[in-house]
This record gives sequence, structure tokens and C-alpha cells, in this order.
Amino acid sequence: MKPKSLHVGFQTSEYVIPPDKLDGGLATYIQKVSRGLVRRGHRVSVFCLSDRDYDWIDEGVHVYEVLTEPRKVSQMLSSISLPTAEIEKIFLNSSKLAKRLLEINIKEPLDVIQAASYGAVGIAMCNNRRIPLITRVSSLAALNRNARVGNHVNTLSAALTDWCEIYQTENSDRTFAPSALMAKYYSLFSKATPFILRSPIDVYNENQDESFYDQNLKGMKYLLFFGTLNRLKGMEIISKSAGGLIEEFPDIHFVFIGRTHLDENNQAYADKIIQDNERWSKNLHYFPSLPKHKLYPVIRHAYGVLIPSLIDNYPNSCLEALQFGKIVIGTYESSLDEMIIDGETGILVQKNNVESLQAGIRKLLVSPFDLKREMEAKIINTFDEIISEDRIGQLIDLYNDTILNYNPYKNKDQYNFEGLLLRDKFRKNLRIGSLPGAILKIRQKLNYSRKSKSLYKK
Repeated sequence: MKPKSLHVGFQTSEYVIPPDKLDGGLATYIQKVSRGLVRRGHRVSVFCLSDRDYDWIDEGVHVYEVLTEPRKVSQMLSSISLPTAEIEKIFLNSSKLAKRLLEINIKEPLDVIQAASYGAVGIAMCNNRRIPLITRVSSLAALNRNARVGNHVNTLSAALTDWCEIYQTENSDRTFAPSALMAKYYSLFSKATPFILRSPIDVYNENQDESFYDQNLKGMKYLLFFGTLNRLKGMEIISKSAGGLIEEFPDIHFVFIGRTHLDENNQAYADKIIQDNERWSKNLHYFPSLPKHKLYPVIRHAYGVLIPSLIDNYPNSCLEALQFGKIVIGTYESSLDEMIIDGETGILVQKNNVESLQAGIRKLLVSPFDLKREMEAKIINTFDEIISEDRIGQLIDLYNDTILNYNPYKNKDQYNFEGLLLRDKFRKNLRIGSLPGAILKIRQKLNYSRKSKSLYKK
């Protein structure tokens, strides 16, 4: 019997929107999974937050961009010194995604929803009693916040934001994480124990465009970082390590490609790295995000790839580097150690440690050619093994099992965000005006002191 074709809905805060307006790890993951499902005969609808309301098709994937709450409303909520202001913005955005999703569901019924935990974008669909909800643990806000600012921010507003993400995971029909690290942390913070389902590989078969590489990097020996430039991804450590290594190896260059965030002094990390290493600036190169067909040749020609993350979640950048047999210098206790084996399929260093990162890069640069080639061959074999796992197929199995065992009333005693969701009969005139009453109920349901403290005790 031919397997049933599914209609899968994704709820996310970002997607790869031409011309590459968003290219973060979550956006890349949603795109490659959506396209993979379409290639196997399934229908996919992606509902993502955006700066506009717009519908379009991305290689068979229906993308519904949903305008986030107006900037004036956002500024007004931010100016209110109530600890619930931030989660009110979360519910405004989540309810808008839910409304658009349910509008589509009336015309083209969805079989299952997969929502990202980041930003609790799926919280308005929890316990909706109509469509099974699966949450993928894309991050944990408390860990990311700690890594970004360098010390733990234990405020009531932060705790409530974390609570929204945790509530979504606990009230989904299934929850999974791509890394054991993130699954472990979530099991500490919440009642949910996510199982591990690794991110799939995006085997790139289209023609690659070498023009960017030829014009900017051809003939250069370089270490590559690609992705989002921020503290979380180890930019401060790379910045402190680069100068000494260039002094020792004058022919080596550092290349950075991607979006650049601001540091605590509101300086772009791309500018900070060059400014901090002004003496060696001719060996430092930054370029904005590139489309995949231009980025992949840059990865392929790199001497090595740097991913010294403070915390990560089975990053797509590592998978893409492994695809081309590139040696990745990653970090322990960041989930990179779940992807590479030190000395065999990559190099692992201590996170947030300049000396350790320099030692790891030095190990790569002084390795004999034959040893480097041997390691790259092992990486290719590892990549082939990952492909054979058929991770898209595993995800489809999860969808089918969740649908088969779906019980819409399993959480019937738990609070359902009435007013944000459509129930037995779809109401076309659903308005955000019903939100204040729902927020009032949410505030009444929250036990502020207990919730805020419990998130940080464990």
C-alpha cells in the first residue's frame, strides 16, 4: 500500500526569504526539511513571522509570511515595566501565526504541525484539539542568553519568556531535539523529556557558482567561519586568537561570511574583529551572507572550518562542512562533540578558551598533508553514513506515529488559550481584540515566584 501523502505545517520565527533576508540555523533547517518532504510527495506549508504579509512558493513549499505585531505596539509593550510585557508580545505573534494556519487548514486540512520552540511560536496551538502539534527544541532561551551576555540574567521577565518555551514543549503531543545536549537541558528545566532526532543532510546537487570564490578568495589559504557572527558562535574567542596565529603563520587568512550581530558596545562583530586585529587586517575578510550555490564553493576550498560555539544545537554549518570533507574545529560541551570525533573526524577544543582554540588551529595548520587527507577521507565516510540514516524518513515516521496516536483530549484539564485559537467552528472574524482577556487569564494562571525560581534552581 502506498504511504499516505501528508500535509505538514511548520511554525517558525524565520525562513530563508529571498534575497536571503534570513539565513540562520533555524531558517536553514526549516527550508531543507520542507524541500525534502516535498521531494517525497508530501505537501508543506510554512508559517513564519516576517515584516510583511506575503505568500509565495519555494520549490514546491508554500510559504506564508505573517506580519509581526506593529512596531508601535511592540514599542508600547516594551516601555511598560511589567514582567509580562515580553510574553504578551510572544502571544501576539503566536496568535497571528495560529490564525493564518487555521485559515489555511479550513481550505487545505493539515495533518500535523511542527513548531520551533524558539520564541514559543507554537504556544497558541497547544492543546488545540484539532491538529497534532510536535515541537522541535531549537534552543533554550536561558542558555543562549547566558552565553550571549556572559552572565546569567535571572529576571522575572526572562523567566516568564523561558516559561513560554517550556510550556509549549510540555503541552505538545511530541517533543524532540536534534542534540543530546539540548535534550538533557530541557529535561532539567521541564517535565518534557525530548527524544533525539538528528537534523537531516541537505545534499546539494545543483550547479555551484564559483564566481564569488574566484573573484575574492582564489589561491588563498583560509580558515572559514560562516553563519551568524555573535558571541554565542565564539566570535570573541576567534578575535582574540586570530592575531597571534597570523603572526605565526603569515600565509593564513580568516574568512567570515554571514549576518553580523552587535556586541555589548553596539559594535558589529565583523568590525570588532578587524578593529581588534588592525595590524593583521589584510588577512581578515568579511562578506555578507551568500546564497548556497555561491557559499558551497567557498566551503569546499577552505583549509578548515571554525565553529568554536559556546553553546549550539547540532548546527547546520557543521553538517555542510562535513558534506565537503572539511575539518571542523569545534568545541566540547556545545553539541559539536556529538558531530565530530577529536583527532579522527575533526578537532575539538575547550570552549571560551583562547589558548585551546589557538592550539587546535595550530594542530590543523602543522598537520602533514597525508594526515590531513586521511582525516578528510574519514569525514566523507562519516557523511555517507549520515545520509544512509535517512533522517527525513525518520521524521515522516514520527509524523505518522503522532497522527496515529493523537489524543486531542489528553490535556483536557490544562488551560487552553481560548480567544487565541479557533475551536469547533472556524470564525473568520477572529480578532486580536480578544487577546487582552486571554492575557489576563494567563497572568492569573502564572505563579510568578514559583515559576521564575524553578527555572534557575535545577
